[in-house]
Amino acid sequence: MSAITLENVSLAFAAKPQPFTVLEDISLSLHKGEFVVLLGPSGCGKSTILNLVAGFNKPDRGRVVAGGKPVRQPGRIAE
Repeated sequence: MSAITLENVSLAFAAKPQPFTVLEDISLSLHKGEFVVLLGPSGCGKSTILNLVAGFNKPDRGRVVAGGKPVRQPGRIAE
């Protein structure tokens, strides 16, 4: 089982004249003990992924799972 999983996650931020899509259909599985680096240019969604995993943001589509349970808010895993 993965320690952290993002399943088909999409997220857009409100912007005018239309929403700005930051992540679209992203899937990622991280296993306990793995060392992972998010690498990319400014504005590509690295911090957004971390904020989703931490529960600071909620995906528009898909789901984020930690320890087999959905991430619903910062510092907590849903029971």
